[in-house]
Amino acid sequence: MVQTVEAARLMGAIVIVAGVSPEIAQTMVTLGIDLGRMTTVGDLQSGIERAEEILGYTVTRTRSKTSAGQ
Repeated sequence: MVQTVEAARLMGAIVIVAGVSPEIAQTMVTLGIDLGRMTTVGDLQSGIERAEEILGYTVTRTRSKTSAGQ
Protein backbone atom coordinates (compact mmCIF):
# COMPACT_ATOMS: atom_id res chain seq x y z
CA MET A 1 0.00 0.00 0.00
CA VAL A 2 2.79 2.39 0.87
CA GLN A 3 4.51 1.79 -2.46
CA THR A 4 1.25 2.38 -4.32
CA VAL A 5 0.66 5.64 -2.47
CA GLU A 6 4.20 6.80 -3.16
CA ALA A 7 3.96 5.89 -6.85
CA ALA A 8 0.70 7.82 -7.18
CA ARG A 9 2.26 10.84 -5.42
CA LEU A 10 5.22 10.75 -7.81
CA MET A 11 2.76 10.91 -10.71
CA GLY A 12 1.17 14.03 -9.22
CA ALA A 13 -1.89 12.52 -7.57
CA ILE A 14 -3.11 13.42 -4.12
CA VAL A 15 -3.79 10.21 -2.23
CA ILE A 16 -6.30 9.91 0.58
CA VAL A 17 -6.20 6.65 2.49
CA ALA A 18 -9.57 5.89 4.09
CA GLY A 19 -10.89 3.19 6.37
CA VAL A 20 -7.71 1.56 7.63
CA SER A 21 -8.63 -0.82 10.42
CA PRO A 22 -7.11 -0.23 13.87
CA GLU A 23 -5.09 -3.44 13.57
CA ILE A 24 -3.56 -2.43 10.24
CA ALA A 25 -2.87 1.09 11.52
CA GLN A 26 -1.09 -0.34 14.57
CA THR A 27 0.96 -2.67 12.35
CA MET A 28 1.98 0.25 10.13
CA VAL A 29 3.09 2.24 13.17
CA THR A 30 4.97 -0.75 14.59
CA LEU A 31 6.78 -1.21 11.27
CA GLY A 32 7.80 2.43 11.34
CA ILE A 33 5.90 3.44 8.21
CA ASP A 34 5.85 7.23 7.86
CA LEU A 35 2.15 8.02 7.92
CA GLY A 36 2.90 11.75 7.95
CA ARG A 37 3.35 11.67 4.17
CA MET A 38 -0.15 10.25 3.65
CA THR A 39 -3.50 11.91 4.10
CA THR A 40 -5.43 9.46 6.22
CA VAL A 41 -9.05 9.55 7.34
CA GLY A 42 -11.17 7.15 9.32
CA ASP A 43 -13.93 6.37 6.86
CA LEU A 44 -15.11 6.82 3.29
CA GLN A 45 -17.39 9.77 4.15
CA SER A 46 -14.42 11.64 5.63
CA GLY A 47 -12.33 10.74 2.59
CA ILE A 48 -14.92 12.19 0.22
CA GLU A 49 -15.22 15.33 2.34
CA ARG A 50 -11.43 15.75 2.36
CA ALA A 51 -11.25 15.29 -1.42
CA GLU A 52 -13.96 17.92 -1.87
CA GLU A 53 -11.98 20.32 0.34
CA ILE A 54 -8.84 19.73 -1.71
CA LEU A 55 -10.77 20.39 -4.92
CA GLY A 56 -12.34 23.52 -3.47
CA TYR A 57 -15.90 22.19 -3.55
CA THR A 58 -18.50 23.35 -1.07
CA VAL A 59 -21.39 21.05 -0.30
CA THR A 60 -24.67 22.66 0.66
CA ARG A 61 -27.96 21.11 1.62
CA THR A 62 -31.07 22.09 -0.31
CA ARG A 63 -34.65 21.42 0.55
CA SER A 64 -36.05 18.24 -0.93
CA LYS A 65 -38.89 18.51 -3.45
CA THR A 66 -41.33 16.89 -1.03
CA SER A 67 -40.67 19.41 1.75
CA ALA A 68 -40.54 22.45 -0.57
CA GLY A 69 -44.33 22.57 -0.90
CA GLN A 70 -45.04 22.34 2.82
